[in-house]
Amino acid sequence: MRAGSDYNGFLSAYWDKTLDDLGILHYVRENGEESIHRPHDMRVTFATRWADQGLNEVYRQKIQGHSSGSVGIDVYTQPFIESLVIELNKLK
Repeated sequence: MRAGSDYNGFLSAYWDKTLDDLGILHYVRENGEESIHRPHDMRVTFATRWADQGLNEVYRQKIQGHSSGSVGIDVYTQPFIESLVIELNKLK
């Protein structure tokens, strides 16, 4: 079985059903488009919140299973706009 079909099987057999049962599978994007949550969304939220709180990046790497810190920072961290505004306001 191909890796892609394993992933799709996981999504249909477990992920979608679990999130739907929790009432969190579907959401509306900022642009009004309806979408569904995927595992990548959770990784993005985790990495972003970790960074926003200034926690140790080595530990985040271990938890997320990355060998390089840049993967989590470059791929998964998407700062919340409020955090960016706070940082900008720190400039003198």
